[in-house]
Amino acid sequence: MIKERSRRLIAIVFFSIWIGILYLGADHPPPIGFLWLVLLCFIAATAVYVRVPVYAEWAENRRKYRFERVFVEGCIAGLVFALVTLLFNGTGEPGIQPTWIDEVMWFLVLALVGAFNAVAVYIGAVLVNRFTNKSDKI
Repeated sequence: MIKERSRRLIAIVFFSIWIGILYLGADHPPPIGFLWLVLLCFIAATAVYVRVPVYAEWAENRRKYRFERVFVEGCIAGLVFALVTLLFNGTGEPGIQPTWIDEVMWFLVLALVGAFNAVAVYIGAVLVNRFTNKSDKI
């Protein structure tokens, strides 16, 4: 079983990486709306914190179709975040009106980003769990 400290570490690293990526892409100084992205990152990191032990358990028990499940979970999480950001987008740029193709692309991209994140978290959970369990046995 993965340790509490490892769960926190993975969630904090996830949060830090995404805040860094979003900050690099933001205007400087970031607009006040950036705080909403921080909140979304915190929610995502909380989800990571909750799912890490599940992923570690799947790996330990070699659960059937675990990779597919992780990928699908990530896609679903990405789609949820795409929907949330689309619904609560605020005013944005008033002169830009996205077409339905733009919105479909947004959902596809965030589904893939979610899948990538879930797979990365799964790999991180497996590696951290193996490393910490191995060091306990030494």
